[in-house]
Amino acid sequence: MIDAKRYLRLQPKNLTKIVIKDDGDKYLQFARFEPEEGKLVEPEEQKINIEEIKTRKEEIETELAGIELIFKNINVSN
Repeated sequence: MIDAKRYLRLQPKNLTKIVIKDDGDKYLQFARFEPEEGKLVEPEEQKINIEEIKTRKEEIETELAGIELIFKNINVSN
């Protein structure tokens, strides 16, 4: 699974991007740095699987709906 929270955090800093390889596969690329001198090194890649992301999104939405219902039933504003 891709690290969407990391993408959200690093994308505004231009430290990640989406790339499409010659075979059509899509990847998230995360910038990596050499620790001693801070130089850029080969980026980390995570393959993007659209179906896997859709499934995870549905799971998160269902969980959030449950949390919102709990808050509603105990009169807590979110």
